[in-house]
This record gives sequence, C-alpha cells and structure tokens, in this order.
Amino acid sequence: MFKKFLIVAILLIIIIGGIWYVVLNNQKYITYKDNSFKMKYPDWPKTDEKNILDPIGIKLALTNDNCGFVLKIVDTPVGENFKSYTEKRLSEQQLQSVYPFEIISMEILDETSHIESLFTINNVQIKSVSYGYFVNNNQSYVIAFIAPKDQFEKFCQPVINKTIKSVIVK
Repeated sequence: MFKKFLIVAILLIIIIGGIWYVVLNNQKYITYKDNSFKMKYPDWPKTDEKNILDPIGIKLALTNDNCGFVLKIVDTPVGENFKSYTEKRLSEQQLQSVYPFEIISMEILDETSHIESLFTINNVQIKSVSYGYFVNNNQSYVIAFIAPKDQFEKFCQPVINKTIKSVIVK
C-alpha cells in the first residue's frame, strides 16, 4: 500500500513540476529598445498607476499578480557619477521611505548595481531586487522586481534571469 502511495506521490510531483516548467518556460517576452538601452521583459498587464509609489521616470510598470516589474530611467545630476549617486539615493530612500526597508545584499559598481531588500506593507513581507545600468553622462536605467517574499523565488526569479541576461547597454 505504501509503495502505491509513494509512486502516486512521485507522479504528482513530476506532473506538477512539469506544469510549472511549461508555465515558466512559455513566458512571452517583449523587447524594450531606445538609443541607449535594450532588453527583453515579460509580456504582462500594465500595473494600475495608482499602485505606483514613485511614478517619475517610469517607462514600464507591469504585474502578473504574483510579481511586479518596473523599468525606470533615473537622471544623475551633472558632476556626480553613477556609483556615488546610487549610494546617496539609497541612503536618502532609507531615511525618507514610507515603508522602511532592510538591505539584504548590495553591489554598487562604477556602471552597474544589484540591490536586494525587504520591506513590510500591511504585515506582508515584500522582497525587491533591482539592477541599475549607467548608460551615459546623466542617465541610468533601473530594473526592479517586487513580490511577497514567500512568492518571489517561484514567480519572479525565472523572469529575472532571462530579463537580466538580455540587457544590452549601448
């Protein structure tokens, strides 16, 4: 009896895992392209504008109900470099944020950044992962993925990998 149960359980795991593999690998992507930057992003519905905390510079805001995606252009003041400005903005955001956040990991280089953080909204812990790309003397592109922490790996991570691998800075 236990052997039959074990076989059925294994078959269910294989079937469910196979369904998730198909769902995640059949994700359609669209190309964003301008004079300085190109990438593929998930073909998801647009986020309702009232749900965007800081709409300035937003080029794309999408959600699949489990993972949010944002592409934002950030102007760097004349005379400041990407690294120091990104560090300064992050410090200011920590002080001024309506939702205080904890930085899990951070790597800010001369022309790229990768920041992971956690914050809480209405007793739900939210994970945010962002990537920044310096493109010219006064602009950078920031890609962010946001989801409840317990859903992040399942719904955001597969899309992150394909999106970030597709980035081309001109």
